[in-house]
Amino acid sequence: MQKEQPYKWIGFNKGSHRVAWITLKVVASDINEIIDAYLPQEYPNFPYDFWKCSARNGIIYGLKRVPNCWRVDIIDMKAHPCHTNSAIIAYASLRAFWEKVGYSPKKAELEQLERFVYDNWGNIDPAVADLEAFTLIKTHHNA
Repeated sequence: MQKEQPYKWIGFNKGSHRVAWITLKVVASDINEIIDAYLPQEYPNFPYDFWKCSARNGIIYGLKRVPNCWRVDIIDMKAHPCHTNSAIIAYASLRAFWEKVGYSPKKAELEQLERFVYDNWGNIDPAVADLEAFTLIKTHHNA
């Protein structure tokens, strides 16, 4: 069995860096399906639920733009709460999915997505990223 390699996203802006590593297993399917196949454990007191929702939202955005149906297992997510946020998690998950299925977005769409990430660079979670609306939905509890 081949071990899946993580998609590594690293960005620099405003004198700081942001990092997210997303590991997906993607296989063709009869229906689109996303499976959370992991339990983040690096920071036990950190509420990961809004990152999980953001990762799913990034993948859902991607699924709507590619042909065929896919089963996407989110195997792992690595990021430090001080060095990422929900916008970055959603974007990294989207890019990880597109890389797995060999999809290349149009330049204008990619620029719009990147602008969303960089416009939200300093946002502090808790929030859930909505890539369809290019917004962060603030929450005061676990998503």
